[in-house]
Amino acid sequence: MLLVFATRTETNGAGQAVTVTGPTQNAIVNAISLACNGSSPGTVIFPNGTYRIMSKISVPGNCTLQAQNRRQATLSGGNLLILWLDGNNITIDGLVVDGGTISFAGTGTTQYTGFVFTNNIISNYTAPCPEYCPSALAATAIRHSFIDSNVFSNLWPNGWPSQPEVRQCGSQQSVDCWGPTAMHFYSIDGTTISNNIFDKIASDSIAIDFETTLSTHFPGGPYTTTSNNIAYNTFTHQRRIPIEIQTRSAGACPEGPCNTSIPATDGLQVKGNFVHSWTFPFYDSWLSIVPDGSRNGYYINNTWIANVDPEGHVGTFQAPCQETSGDDVTVQATVCGARTDLASSWSTGFAIGRGSSQSTVTIQNIVQCGKIQNSTTFETADSFRPTARYRYNYISAAVCPGGDANVDQSSIQIAFTSPGNQQFPLGADAAWRVSVISNLSIKWVDFLIDGAASPLKRQELSDVNGNFASDRSWLYHATINTSAFGSGTHTITAKAIDVAGSVQAATQTFQVFD
Repeated sequence: MLLVFATRTETNGAGQAVTVTGPTQNAIVNAISLACNGSSPGTVIFPNGTYRIMSKISVPGNCTLQAQNRRQATLSGGNLLILWLDGNNITIDGLVVDGGTISFAGTGTTQYTGFVFTNNIISNYTAPCPEYCPSALAATAIRHSFIDSNVFSNLWPNGWPSQPEVRQCGSQQSVDCWGPTAMHFYSIDGTTISNNIFDKIASDSIAIDFETTLSTHFPGGPYTTTSNNIAYNTFTHQRRIPIEIQTRSAGACPEGPCNTSIPATDGLQVKGNFVHSWTFPFYDSWLSIVPDGSRNGYYINNTWIANVDPEGHVGTFQAPCQETSGDDVTVQATVCGARTDLASSWSTGFAIGRGSSQSTVTIQNIVQCGKIQNSTTFETADSFRPTARYRYNYISAAVCPGGDANVDQSSIQIAFTSPGNQQFPLGADAAWRVSVISNLSIKWVDFLIDGAASPLKRQELSDVNGNFASDRSWLYHATINTSAFGSGTHTITAKAIDVAGSVQAATQTFQVFD
C-alpha cells in the first residue's frame, strides 16, 4: 500500500510549497522534508483540520508553516513540545497550537535571525509543573524578528481558574514560579513584539532577559541590541508580570560572565500596552521594565490598571505599578490606576531602579490615580541612582477619572486648540494643535485630510504639557505643507485611538489660496 502524506503544489526558483495530506504527525514531517531542506526557502501548507502530535517535530531554517485558512488548522499536542525550531528565517503563520509549546533549539549563546510568528493561537497548555514551567514560545536569542497579532490563552496548570499552588522555586518554596510563561527570550535585537493578546497566563506573558548578547562567550559579541519594540499588546487575567524585562549581574550570563561595561540595549520602546482585569494577583503582580545599564528607553502610552477579573478571583497587589531602570529613560503619557475599593493595591506608582548617577529618568504627563500608596520610590543606593525628573503629572488618591466601576473603560475627548477655518497660502506649512483627555492612554493621533483613509501625519509621543496636573490633557500637533492641496476649502480630521482600540475624532475646515 502506498501512503501519501504530502502533495507538492508548487515548484519554482524561490522554493516550493507542499500541502500536508492527512491529519497525522508523519504527514507533517514528510511535508517539511519535501518543502524545506534548510538552505532553499519552502512552505508547508496546512489544510483545515486537527493534526495530532505525539512528539516534537523539527523545523529547519528557511521554512514557512502556514495555515491554508487562518486559525483553521490545529496542532494538538496534549501538553508537550510540538515544534522544535532549528534555523534562521522560520515563519509560522495562522496556526493553532492546542496543548503544546514551541521552542528554538540551541545553547545559551545561540542566536536565530528572521523569525516571523504571526496570527497564531497558542492555548490550553495545562500541565502541572514540578518546578519551573516551560514557556509556550521560547528561544535563547532572536534577531530581526517579528511577533505580531497572536493569541496566548489558558497557559495555566490544570487550566484556569485552578487555584495557584506553592511550588519549589530553586532553593525555596513559593507561588512565584507556578505556571508557564507565554514567551521567554534571553535576548532580542531589532525585534518587534506587537498587537498580541494575552489572557489567563499563570506566569509572565513577555519575559526578556537581556543577558545572552552580553555574554563573553557569545559569537560576535558582546554587543548592544537596538531597535526593539514591545507595543500595543493587551493583557487580561494576568497573574504575574505582563512585561518583565531584565538584565543580569556580571556573573549570570549563559556559559560565561557578562560584559557589563556596555549597555544591554539602546532605544528600547515599550509603548501602547494595556493591562487590566488581573486574576489571583499576588506580591509579584506588576510591570517590571528594568534592563539595568540600558540607555535611551522610551516607555510611553501604556496603561496599567489594578483591578481584578470580572469573575472575582481576588488576591493581593503589593508591588509597584511600574518598575523602571536604565540611563536616560523617558516615561510619558502612561496611566497607573487602581480601584479604591481593593483590599490592597500598588505600593507605589513608579519604582526607579539602577542607573548611572549621571543619567536621568524622566516621568512626565502621567496619570496616577486611585489607591496607590506612593508616587515614586528608589530601589538602589545613591551611587547607582539616576536623577529623577518627576513633573507635570496628574496625581489623585481619589477614584480614577472613569470611577471604580469604569476604571478600565474608554472615554476620549478630543478637540482642536488651534483656530478653526485657518487660511494658508498654497505651498506653505500649515499647523494645527489638538488636545486629548482620556481615561486610558492614547496610542497615537492621526491627522487626515479631506476624509482620506490614510493619515498624512501620525504622532505617538505627545507634546509635553506643563499644565497636565490641572487639565489632564495630552497635546499633539501636525505641520503639513499645502503644496499637495488645491485652492479652496478642505478638512482636517484628528483621530485619537486609545490602548483599548476605541477611537474619537474631531474635524476642522481650512482654506488654501493661491
